[in-house]
Amino acid sequence: MKWFDSILKKRNKANATSYIKPPDALTEPPIPESEMHFYRPAEYYANVVHPGTQFEQRVLTFEDLKKISFPSSRGLYVSEILLLYYCSLGSYPNPKSGYPGFWWFSYGIRNVGYRLSTLESRGFIIMDSQKGKYKLTALGEKELAENIYVPYMHKAKDTTINGKFGPEFNVWVVNRRLHDEHTNDWESIVADIRRQIESARSENSHKREQLLREEEKRHPEWTSEMRRLEEKFKEEEYATQRYNETGDMLSFILFWENREKTYGLKTNEYYKLANLYLEANRFEDAMNAIQRIKKPDSPERIQFYIDKIHKARAKEERRKAKESKK
Repeated sequence: MKWFDSILKKRNKANATSYIKPPDALTEPPIPESEMHFYRPAEYYANVVHPGTQFEQRVLTFEDLKKISFPSSRGLYVSEILLLYYCSLGSYPNPKSGYPGFWWFSYGIRNVGYRLSTLESRGFIIMDSQKGKYKLTALGEKELAENIYVPYMHKAKDTTINGKFGPEFNVWVVNRRLHDEHTNDWESIVADIRRQIESARSENSHKREQLLREEEKRHPEWTSEMRRLEEKFKEEEYATQRYNETGDMLSFILFWENREKTYGLKTNEYYKLANLYLEANRFEDAMNAIQRIKKPDSPERIQFYIDKIHKARAKEERRKAKESKK
């Protein structure tokens, strides 16, 4: 493909722009060089997610999130309470697989080590000198126990990012309701929001079915297409849910490969497939997926993915070389 070849030739030019820019200056200090390998490359930490789509959203920093939430009785915010939970598992600081991206994209923390040090200075965690990992102090254990809704909501599979497509359901909504309603009964709040979501879905489903039935006689082809798209959406929703529950990446990749054979893929879906290939270290498949994009939305975005694939391949080759020397 000409567009792909032209971009590939430009990949090493000094004036090539990156699709994802690093975050603006934060209130956190820079990450020490000795800890950098526990994080993704700087360009991974975007300021905006899903740019150019209906899901586009600016990433909120820790300080931003403090403005839309409420601290616990001991002064800890949601992101800090979740850090206590991960410390209770005995894997922080510096987990073997590195710090997951959700610390930035969902909780506004770029420098996890720094946030851990502030918890230590306030007496919530202490370093286990033998294991080199943090553990909770009595104060930390009490804080986590009284705010267990935070890890619960973090692990919940049915949360929503915002309220654009129905009732909003995430840890920030629960946090605000606990404060506004002067209660500690987070389970009742969670159950209430889920009832609202189910009611809204049922109502929307009923309205949609009514519309389709009314249009079926006048516009049978349109109605058939709408039902097909609805079925397609349900299939994707189920496959995504199964992947989130089981972590079976191979089955999820097969789902998208079959989707491409059956319906073809949209531009963003090719990026999604390429990301899955990258996670599975299938670099050639990832590059081929990018090549199959018929209508690229942005040369810069294509360039970003080409660079991303080359970097991931080089990193894996270095890892294998290092392993072979042992």
